[in-house]
Amino acid sequence: MKKLVFFMLLIITGMIYAQSDAYLELLRSDLKTEKKAIIVNVMELNDAESQVFWPIYRQYELERYKLGDKTVALLKDYVNNYDKLTNEKVDELVKQSFKIKSEELKLKEKYYNKMKKALSAKRAAQWLQLENQLDIVLDFQIAEQLPLIQKDDLPTSERK
Repeated sequence: MKKLVFFMLLIITGMIYAQSDAYLELLRSDLKTEKKAIIVNVMELNDAESQVFWPIYRQYELERYKLGDKTVALLKDYVNNYDKLTNEKVDELVKQSFKIKSEELKLKEKYYNKMKKALSAKRAAQWLQLENQLDIVLDFQIAEQLPLIQKDDLPTSERK
């Protein structure tokens, strides 16, 4: 798990500051490979379960990938505008963040239900628990890399 945390830190840092789409895709591919290895190791799917699980998981990852694009764009927007954040820009970024998190939750619920139907509630919950744990690690790494908004960073006319 320590290897994953370090690896995710490198990926997130690269994702936030990536100037090249090719570089970003390479980082994402590495993350996808690491995640798959963790899922294989933790879930210990038998052959029958694997045949059912992986096609559903691949569909999930395709949809999740689109949300990842939105997250990367939001992070880049924040980093690129950090020195000139206004109350309006901060509000826009926060609202975008809420929307993305809401879409992520809906997506996880959708795929939990698919996996529950195809496997069992326990196996679907095991996947969801693992997915949530990996998301927590990822969110922590992102939060650790991003500078916190400081009161002094806001123009005097916008302070309240």
